[in-house]
Amino acid sequence: MKGLLHELGRRWSYSILGVVYERDSVYFNELKKALEGIPPKTLSDRLRGLVKEGLMRRKYVFEQGRHRTEYTLTEKGVAIYETILSWK
Repeated sequence: MKGLLHELGRRWSYSILGVVYERDSVYFNELKKALEGIPPKTLSDRLRGLVKEGLMRRKYVFEQGRHRTEYTLTEKGVAIYETILSWK
């Protein structure tokens, strides 16, 4: 629980969850474009943390001759995002 709260409190984490929630699934570059101003390393670190805490799922896709990484929310991620959204 402590790790989960720490990850949610980090800058950009909530915004990342919001973009993925709205789109169902998203690729790394799509996230980078949607979150204007986020450095690629920060995005990578936040995604790694959200996957580790079980809020997101990472899937490797081979598409059009190249490897891509697709991110989706887990049931836990959807539940937590909707809970936080209801507080607003």
